[in-house]
Amino acid sequence: MKREIVPLFLLISLLFTACASETPTEPASVLPMENQAVRPTPASTAEPTPSAAPIELSAAADAARRALAELLGVKPEQIEIRALEAVEWPDGCLGLAAPEEICTLAIVPGYRITLALEGVEYVYRTDARGLNLRRELGVSFQVGVDEPRFLAAWQNAECTEQALLLPEGLSFGPCQGTHSLQKWENDQIPAAMADFLARLAPFQAETPAGTVIFDGIGTETATPAEQRAIAEWLKIHFLSAQSGRPEADWGLALTYSRQGGFAGFCDSLKVYLDGSVLLSSCKDVDIDFRLDAGQLERLYGWYDSFAKIAYSQSDPAVADALSVELTLEGQGTESPDQAGIEEILAFCQALIQQGRLQP
Repeated sequence: MKREIVPLFLLISLLFTACASETPTEPASVLPMENQAVRPTPASTAEPTPSAAPIELSAAADAARRALAELLGVKPEQIEIRALEAVEWPDGCLGLAAPEEICTLAIVPGYRITLALEGVEYVYRTDARGLNLRRELGVSFQVGVDEPRFLAAWQNAECTEQALLLPEGLSFGPCQGTHSLQKWENDQIPAAMADFLARLAPFQAETPAGTVIFDGIGTETATPAEQRAIAEWLKIHFLSAQSGRPEADWGLALTYSRQGGFAGFCDSLKVYLDGSVLLSSCKDVDIDFRLDAGQLERLYGWYDSFAKIAYSQSDPAVADALSVELTLEGQGTESPDQAGIEEILAFCQALIQQGRLQP
């Protein structure tokens, strides 16, 4: 019996020795970022299956990368996944609701995914599976660009919102916080602001639209109305960039339309707080032009003094009667009398004639 115990002991020893010799001497390689599972946030109480988190994470990251690739016109493989963060979003819009958008109020588990292409970062928010995703507007500044040189700057009265006019785009965000950059279309500063910069001298001013600092290279002194127009321009572009809805009528101050009459009018006019004017007609293509300093002053006088005006006039008893509609998005408290309404109507009619003479 004792003779059988020794060989068994030796066999066990040999087995342990063989296993030890197969232990790797090099550390295990780390999976690429997109293949790593994200630990649940401390607030999460769910207990996912061992395979659920990596599968969901991969789907979310891939969805974000494909969306950005389509946006930029590149292959998904060209886009780097730089960071992944598990987040519980406050609503069904992933905390990025557009103005007046209705969102479900349930908490949505998901990810904040930072992507990069050619050194520029883009951030997406997704749900757990990547079926619902939204891009955080703008692109983050590259590391080290803390105080970019600006040509103009705007901030609201509370200094919770700020926009900087840069040669390459509009920097926007909180006054004390990280900014994003929305690049100019065709890499060119919009014509209206380029004209301001070339024509007007530097100034700093407090306006009803907020504080503005302007570093123009011109020699003309900006009137108070022009100073406000520049502040309104920056504010409008801030709202457009922040919301991601450039097609919205940000800063719309006045609308006017006339239809019918013996002359067969079919004109529509939009006037914005930054001084831009859009004239549309069934007879001509859209015409863009701008108010001069005197016209700006008149517009701001009405806008600040009067409450909202919704005026219409027509004669239903006449087949070819002229129908006129006027809306002023006033912020004041006064109600205009008929003479005041007629003055605004005449202003709009003069703008239509001015627009017709544009080259």
